Amino acid sequence: MWGASSLLGPNVSVNKKPSATDIRKQLRVTIRAERRSLSPSERALADKSLIQRLKNLLAFKRAKRIGIYLAFDGEPDLSRLIAAPCSQKFFAPILLNRGLAFSRFNKNSVIKTNRFGVPEPILRNYAEPDSLDLILTPLVAFNDKGVRLGLGGGHYDRCFRFLEAHYWRSRPILLGIGYEFQRVSSIQAEKWDVRLWGAATELTIRQFS
Repeated sequence: MWGASSLLGPNVSVNKKPSATDIRKQLRVTIRAERRSLSPSERALADKSLIQRLKNLLAFKRAKRIGIYLAFDGEPDLSRLIAAPCSQKFFAPILLNRGLAFSRFNKNSVIKTNRFGVPEPILRNYAEPDSLDLILTPLVAFNDKGVRLGLGGGHYDRCFRFLEAHYWRSRPILLGIGYEFQRVSSIQAEKWDVRLWGAATELTIRQFS
């Protein structure tokens, strides 16, 4: 009797288990769609709660130089952190070829969108990544082991690879920023992943290391 695989041909598998890459791709599609579907009132309420939790976080209070992203594709909007009077200096990410750099940013900074539609500052007043104290890191998903799923470009992983290579370094702290539904039970870590110190959502802040 012919088996199913014989009928389908040698290069077609039956009930093939999805690969880690396939699972990551599907997570990106599903969670980004859910994030974009939030109503303005739901988003405003969640962002307000998240920002208040950040302000109360000791690591945030102690930080003098903070990396902060500019919201894109339904990400939590942290602009109120920049607008509020404070002694901290903020730096926003800029894509340079395949690299990531951080430039001084404040509420008066002029922004533009890059080739991916992500906002970034026009003024290029750079700071070395290892000179920052805290990085508020955008993400698509995270798990309780500190594994972060981004958009797939690998920019943050390449920029902060030195944290993995030099385990003794305690700065900068990578704090993932997302909504509670972006927390997932499992993400298979890849060898290039740089793990988060913690993650902040509208409900709580978790520390992983």
